[in-house]
Amino acid sequence: MQQTETEIIREYERIMNASLDIICTMNQDGMFTRVSQAATRILGYTTEELLGKPYLGFIADADQEASVSMLAKAISGQPVNHFDNRVYCKNGELANIRWSANWNETAKSLYCVGRDVTERIKTEARIQESEQRYRNLFLNNPLPMWILDMDTKQFLEVNEKAISHYGYSRQEFLAMTAFAIRPEEDRRLMNHCSAYRKAPTWYIKADGGISKKTGNS
Repeated sequence: MQQTETEIIREYERIMNASLDIICTMNQDGMFTRVSQAATRILGYTTEELLGKPYLGFIADADQEASVSMLAKAISGQPVNHFDNRVYCKNGELANIRWSANWNETAKSLYCVGRDVTERIKTEARIQESEQRYRNLFLNNPLPMWILDMDTKQFLEVNEKAISHYGYSRQEFLAMTAFAIRPEEDRRLMNHCSAYRKAPTWYIKADGGISKKTGNS
């Protein structure tokens, strides 16, 4: 049985409002002409507060230029995928929204989907901050430290103290394995990790001198 136009519109509305992402349409002037219920849930505005309002009026100042370019690109008929900007919520906070948009010339409408990635971006920022903090602790540690590939014993990273103490440059360290700076008799212990960690370890410096250290760095 063929659906009536009213039934098609109702089905479209149900799909829009069931989505967890913002689904909206805009006219060629960038004004909202339809918004899903997710827009209210994510941004806090009522439907009436969004309809007929310019999309750019809700965008953070720092993201205006890029958003203007994105909107112009989309309305010109070029699909937009994974464009991120920050949108002001009704409570004054900023939500990070990842947009995809496609212009429909017949309907003269821009169809958009916006996914709230605020928590994801906050989590990524916390991870990066944590990684940087531990990297700084490693690089600036007052004791020589390095990171080895446990299978090949290749140097993956060294800190500044190791460079100054042993006399090799970072590039020289990263081009070597740990075997290269051990005396011959010490290298055999490296294949027996438990014994190696307990034994006094001798290191060959770049100038040929020997440095003694108990345990593994």
